[in-house]
Amino acid sequence: MRGNSLLVQNFDAESLRVSGEPDVLAAGVQVDPARRTATFSASRSALLVYAPRGDVALKQLHWIDAAGKTVGTVGPPAGYYL
Repeated sequence: MRGNSLLVQNFDAESLRVSGEPDVLAAGVQVDPARRTATFSASRSALLVYAPRGDVALKQLHWIDAAGKTVGTVGPPAGYYL
């Protein structure tokens, strides 16, 4: 991460060194400055998922049944769930 941009850079696993200049993979990624973490996940199959930058609103966890209906909530609203 550099600011709110997720970067990618060549990496040699044998020498454990990066080479070349980094490229921006995704701009505007949500970052938690208090924990110095970014909200993204990547897979080996080249799938990248990230939360866009913005104000962190309170979120509420919900229990959802098999039909997609909300049947309850879990705890109080919070800014982050881990």
